[in-house]
Amino acid sequence: MQEELPPYDSSSPLPGYITSRGLASLRHTISPLRGNPSVDEYSYKSDHLDINLGPRQWGTRFPVYGLQSAVEGRVWFAKKCSHVVSVTATLEGKLTTSVSRGGSLAAASDQVILSQSAKLFEVINTNCYNSKPSTTLFGECFDFSLSFLTYIANGRDPLPPSQSLSQQGTYCTINYTVRVDVIRKGLRRHERITIPIMYLPRSTPPSQVQLGLIHHPLLGYEQDQSTTIDLHNSNSARAALEKLQMSAQLTLPSPKIYTSGDSVPLILTLSCSKLPSLPQLLAKTDSLHIHLIRRAKIAASPGDILQETIVSKAELERTDNSSEGVSSSYWVLQLGKNQRHISWRVAGSAEVKYIVRVVFKPLPCSIIKQLPAFQYDEVIKLTSDPWLDPVIAEEFRQLPSLGLAPVGLTAHQLTQSTPRSSLSSPSTRL
Repeated sequence: MQEELPPYDSSSPLPGYITSRGLASLRHTISPLRGNPSVDEYSYKSDHLDINLGPRQWGTRFPVYGLQSAVEGRVWFAKKCSHVVSVTATLEGKLTTSVSRGGSLAAASDQVILSQSAKLFEVINTNCYNSKPSTTLFGECFDFSLSFLTYIANGRDPLPPSQSLSQQGTYCTINYTVRVDVIRKGLRRHERITIPIMYLPRSTPPSQVQLGLIHHPLLGYEQDQSTTIDLHNSNSARAALEKLQMSAQLTLPSPKIYTSGDSVPLILTLSCSKLPSLPQLLAKTDSLHIHLIRRAKIAASPGDILQETIVSKAELERTDNSSEGVSSSYWVLQLGKNQRHISWRVAGSAEVKYIVRVVFKPLPCSIIKQLPAFQYDEVIKLTSDPWLDPVIAEEFRQLPSLGLAPVGLTAHQLTQSTPRSSLSSPSTRL
């Protein structure tokens, strides 16, 4: 049996946007975590460039994008830049895992989950005697549009939102950036500006889920709207139930894909023909609980790191003991806050899943303290938004789900007022 988990704390730090230094000839500007962009537009500067990512539509500090949306921007050469060979814009997503031991970095790895590029400018070689033609740019503007893909590169899993996980010195961040590279001829320093953005896709169940159960006193019902699961399917629960000579079933809405913030009705049925009073006795104690668990997993060496936290606890509505040897308890489980939780995974690297956990743990002072404890886990899938009619859903599909942003960012930075000045950070010459 696991120990009781701590209450869920959804706060998490802003994902760290880690960018490699690359070639020694690279002039690199990371824009600009320590300043504030214009109140009206997302504007960023480097030595020669002004980059505009459009109006601050959502009033957020960083540009925010939704499912299958496009990052649209403009690159302007505000200062004369000579010997330019090419200009490229790249939309990139990375999953970065790092392990810290004894206060120092022990291991780190990057996995590219999205990469979309567009060549904005390139000098065409028309002179066979000049293998590296170049030009001077000053005042030119180049527009670009880079789209988020639905699925991870070379995978079948949906592209995950911007996230940050940490546990036992292991950190995992999913971050997205827009990068503009200016390549110059010869030994002249190249120029790069990297802009952190946030990807917060809406997700919905594939079909409408009726949150009603058979015979549930709160909602109405059809047979095909629910599924009943035998708790004997779990090895840990089976041994205890067989020792008690008792059967147990959990009934919940079907399919098991729900929306964050929903209230889901559950039925827990205990039955025992040899000891008819046992189910009623168990139902009257405080030893039965149903929790929603968030389980985060980070793949690391030598083994995976797991973190489990309690999101919410089900409320007992009533108990039905009208049938001899059978006790049915009716619960309502609140699935966290609206738009706050979503199931996602990057195969082999990290994942977040949600579990409905039934726990029987006799209290030390109760008359049933000698009975064996058991626990049963049922994995469910959470989406950020409820099912909508396809015609209506198409209008909202690309809108970002702002509730998915890290709490530290939404509570402080997403809503804060910002000065009316462009964000600028100095270049670092390598």
